[in-house]
Order: sequence, then structure tokens, then C-alpha cells
Amino acid sequence: MESREWMYHWPRFLSPYRNEVSKFIGITKAHAEKNNMRKIICPCADCKNEITWDFDDAFKVKEHLITRGFMDKYEIWTRHGEEQVDGPENVVPTQVEDMVHDNGSIEDKIDLEEMLRHAEPEVLMGSARGLNNFEALQKASKEVLYDESKGCDSEFTTLRSVLELMRLKARHGWSDTSFDSLLELLQKMLPGPNSLPSSTYQAKKLICPLSLGVEKIHACVNHCILYRKEYASLDECQTCGASRYKLNSNTGLEPSEVTEGRQRKIPQLVMWYLPVKDRIKRIYSNP
Repeated sequence: MESREWMYHWPRFLSPYRNEVSKFIGITKAHAEKNNMRKIICPCADCKNEITWDFDDAFKVKEHLITRGFMDKYEIWTRHGEEQVDGPENVVPTQVEDMVHDNGSIEDKIDLEEMLRHAEPEVLMGSARGLNNFEALQKASKEVLYDESKGCDSEFTTLRSVLELMRLKARHGWSDTSFDSLLELLQKMLPGPNSLPSSTYQAKKLICPLSLGVEKIHACVNHCILYRKEYASLDECQTCGASRYKLNSNTGLEPSEVTEGRQRKIPQLVMWYLPVKDRIKRIYSNP
């Protein structure tokens, strides 16, 4: 059986998970058509295979699986064409590293304020829940984890701390239960009062607004240009001449970035852009 780790351990706000969900929707449609049906059973954490949607509304199933996740213990898709098998599953561990580098750190100089600036509050005004989530995210991107007078580094905001911990959870395949235990322990160990979430649910709820199609765009380290459109293929800024990528004195590449014999360039600055689309309104209006 192929790995289903992605269903419960991959960050739902990154493209690898979204791609797997799209594949699942395709498999589900094929199974339904084979049985002369035009409906899709939704296996999200709320619908739990008890609610069906017409083919024309398949996007709602995808949105549910991205915003709510899969129901528990549904690695074998018995309601979507698969048969239950006896014996333990042979699951091959897989790592998701869209958001992290091989050296184990989140991309340097993520401009969270710039990212949030593009998620205009007006889009969320139709839903009190959506607006509250957005405001909570803004607050978390600015407030430190605990009082700086007690030794907290100013770089460790609540949002950055949660993203770092969620990265580790995804990288090492920690279950929600084990992550709950870790958060509870860390919250007790850190000086109080602190703003660390006490559960996986709270952590995911905090970063939920980041799950809406984030686009990462390389930028000049001196903020001259964005490497997109006519500048997408450039390796250095036409305005100031700064390199687009981090440099190594020998190769021009970061030595730690070696994957299967190939060296991967690391941008010096990355902007996260949150496109404003009608789809965001639909996701935020979900009860």
C-alpha cells in the first residue's frame, strides 16, 4: 500500500498536501462514475463520510480536506473504492520540505508583515470568524512568545515559534497526540505568561489563514525588485547588482544544500504573497 502519511502528518497549507488531495478527488470521481454515481462522499473531519456532494461541488470536498483535514483512521479508503486488508499497513515515511531547507531552518527573512498586508481585511468582513482569525494571525506575527525581560529573543514571535514547531512535526512525522504532549510541556517550561498554543488544534487554528494558496516570490535582498514576470529568470538584481542567491566562496551555492548529488540555490530573500480571491471568501465563510 502506498504511503498515506500525507493525510495526517503533512502541513495542509502547503502544495504537496493540496496535490495529494487533488489526486484523491480524481480517484473518488472515477470510483463514483464506475458505480454510475454523480456524487462524492466527503471524508473530512466533520462530514466523516456521511455527507455527499454533487460532482459540480467537488471543490467543496477539497476545501473541507484542506481546512478541516481527514477524519481519523481513514488510511484505507473503504468508502471510495478500496478494500479493507488484514495485517499491518506498510507505510513508507515521507518528508515534506517545501517550507524548510535541508539544514533544518525555515527560509531566512520571511516577511510575515508583507505577507499579511496582502490578505486585506475587507475580504474577511463578511465573516466574524474569518476576521477574528486574521486579527489573531496579525497579533501572533508581532507579539513575542513571552516577555523579553524574561529572556525571550525578539525574533521568536508567537507565529514564528508555532511555524518552527509545526515544521518539526511534519519533518519527523509526529502524531497530533505526541505534539499535544510536547506543547503542554513547553508551555509549562517557558516563563509565564506565554502565548504558545496548548494543543495541535490551537496551533493549526492559528496558522489557518496561511493555508489559502501562499505564493513564495524571490526578492532582491535590498528590496529593489521581485523576481517574477520579466525578472523571473535573473540571477542578480538589475538595479543594485546583488545576487539573487546566497553565495559560497567556492561554488556560489550553499554547501549544505545538496540533494541526490545536485546543489540547490537558496534565495537571499523570499516574500510570501497571499492572493486575494473569491475562494478565500468561501473558505472563511465555512461554519
